[in-house]
Amino acid sequence: MYMDSAPAALVAKKIEGNMRFAFGWTMATSKRHLAEIGGWKEMANYHSDDFELGKRIARCGQSW
Repeated sequence: MYMDSAPAALVAKKIEGNMRFAFGWTMATSKRHLAEIGGWKEMANYHSDDFELGKRIARCGQSW
């Protein structure tokens, strides 16, 4: 599972310069960052909450 996602992460980092999304198995953040994006309730209706979490945190100026 991890090896399937590693190439995609490397390509995204090369193209974008840093990660602007998260993979489900790599999600880790602080309570402060989670509060800044509105918490988990804001993402309850998204199928890809891992992607949404990473995208929202990146919008706040943080990177992975």
